[in-house]
This record gives sequence, structure tokens and C-alpha cells, in this order.
Amino acid sequence: MGNLSTPKSVQKLQKALHAKAKAEAGYRFYALYDKISRADIVAYAYAQCRSNKGAPGVDGQDFADIEAYGVQRWLGELALALRQETYRPAPIRRVFIPKANGKLMPLGISTLRDRVCMTAAMLVLEPIFEADLPPEQYAYRAARGRPLLCRSRVAAVARKSPLVDLLTEQAEQGDWGCAGRYPVGGAGSGGPTDARAGQYSSCDCARGTEAEAWATGYIRHRGSGHV
Repeated sequence: MGNLSTPKSVQKLQKALHAKAKAEAGYRFYALYDKISRADIVAYAYAQCRSNKGAPGVDGQDFADIEAYGVQRWLGELALALRQETYRPAPIRRVFIPKANGKLMPLGISTLRDRVCMTAAMLVLEPIFEADLPPEQYAYRAARGRPLLCRSRVAAVARKSPLVDLLTEQAEQGDWGCAGRYPVGGAGSGGPTDARAGQYSSCDCARGTEAEAWATGYIRHRGSGHV
């Protein structure tokens, strides 16, 4: 999100969380909720959301309204609501975007307050889940975009790895379309408390005998009832 430099205090927290998660695969983090309401976390989350701009949610509040109200005051009230556990997300505003084929694509827009809160949670949780993802997982990961994915595909073709045969077989079975997520292992029956919540592959415009993207990941339940 955005293109901002991560504050050193946020980097320090993220590195500590990632190192712990990487060193102890079975470790469960039970004290994360208080990290989300930290002043540096919510301030950086706001900066990220501000850099992305975006439309207001159901409350009609935009960034100009927040700046007129006072950013620090607004963030302080959000952090207090999180600490007191009185924060509740607002409903999603539904809008429809026209598609090239004449149809409408539904889109949900959260309020700025909820977007900042979700970004704050992501800043704390991402380094923990990042430690569990395998190197071939590229989708929605920081510093692992399409250029790296393309290079890995070239390397896979060069060494004629089993991945090439798998991609070819999957693609020849049909047109996957764009930005799909397809379960290849099914989630465990225990839901989010399972060690592995599921295994998925994702593709981007996979057609004919060429798959444009492939990623698999295991999502481990790392948190407590708080987060």
C-alpha cells in the first residue's frame, strides 16, 4: 500500500515479530491487540491510506474532513476506541463499476476509519504470516511482485522443473480467467483454529498452455481470540 518509508519504530516491531515467527513455527502470539493501537502504527496506517486516496464510505467522511477535524485528534480517538475495545466497524458502502462487457462489478468501500484500522492490523499481522509463506508464493506480498514472478517462471522453464508440467496440465484443462484463487488442498475441518487453514493456488490470465502466475500458500493460525 502506498509508497512511503516505514518508520523505524514500526520496522523494529515487524522485524521482531517476523524473527520470532520464523524461528518458532509453532509459536502462538497472544499479545498483539495492543500493538494495533500504538501511536506509530495508527499514524503510519493513516499515511498509507492517505497516499492511496480513495472514496469515502457510508459515513461520507473523506480525508479533507479528517484534516479539518485534526488528524492527531482523529487518530487519538481511534486508538482510544481500540484500547478500550469499543471500536466497531461500520457497514460497507456498495457501489457498482461498469465493465467493458456492459455488466456491473460490485465494489465494497469501507469508511476511512475502518481502512486505517485494517491497515494497522495488517502492519502487525503481515510479518507473522509472511514467515509461513513458501518462496513460490508471490500474490499480495511486499517486494514480491510480477517482475520477480516472471523471473522465477523463466528459471523454472530453464531447469524444466515439475512445476512446468503441472502448470501446463492445469492450463490445458481450461481457461482460468484472471485473478482467480482455486483451492488445491481444502481447509481443515476445524476452521481457523487449524494449523493450516488451507492451501490455494492463484493465477492471472492463464490460458492455453501457458500459466501467467502460480502461487501456493499455507495460512497458519497464529493469533489468539483478540485478533
